[in-house]
Amino acid sequence: MNLEKFLNSVVGSREGEFRPSERELTQEEIADFEKSNKLYRTDKLYDARDFSGERSHELSEVIREAENKFSEFSSFIGIAPYGSRTKGYSTEGSDFDLLVLMDPEEKDTPDLLSALDSFTVEKQKEGKKISFQQERMYPEYLEEGIPELGLRVYEPGEFFQGYYRYYTWFNLVTLSHIVTGDRKQKYRENVRGQMAKLDDVSRGNVLQNLVNFLIYIDEHSIPKMEARAKEAGEDDHFDQEEWLSSRRKLWEERVYTLFGK
Repeated sequence: MNLEKFLNSVVGSREGEFRPSERELTQEEIADFEKSNKLYRTDKLYDARDFSGERSHELSEVIREAENKFSEFSSFIGIAPYGSRTKGYSTEGSDFDLLVLMDPEEKDTPDLLSALDSFTVEKQKEGKKISFQQERMYPEYLEEGIPELGLRVYEPGEFFQGYYRYYTWFNLVTLSHIVTGDRKQKYRENVRGQMAKLDDVSRGNVLQNLVNFLIYIDEHSIPKMEARAKEAGEDDHFDQEEWLSSRRKLWEERVYTLFGK
């Protein structure tokens, strides 16, 4: 939404043309516009608007359709959206980035993988590029990896060291996101059960490590966000420190609510 559209929505228009307001906008109205028109959100983890600031329903429609197709498989757990379409800087041609949680020990896993391929081809014919990432959920990764993550707070360069730690990171990160359906509750309960076995210091280390890793992933979004802000002439409005600071607070609230109690 640009300022002209916003003003028209507040004061109306005549024959489709911008009509100047007969009154001054209130500070509240200006603040509402500035919040809604930001390239990035500092008040929400998920932003379903596209780069122009218009709210997009395409992502939810794709997720709903995929969920309906895959829910018949016992190996299917749920879908976690991520990427530009969840952070407010997508364009018309942006990929639909979807994490597919699956239980690899179920016998119909190969059938689910085939269904993912078929869905991708089907959507391509409609001009939509689907990018599925498979996240295999193994209970032993959590049972073995969570205590290791509780030993201390790790540096970013250490995130991918250690077999169980590597897979535990991604299982925990995926479960921290919004995930469709009810099947993910079993896996979140497993995480909470493992966390309950730890002392307060170790549990705090796990939570801090998880937040740090989520921010580490967010940081990799910044170059693309900056590039699109520059294309739109809004690069002066993007404050990455402010954005990352707000993301950290939001992730802390979500992670501690999900796994810290």
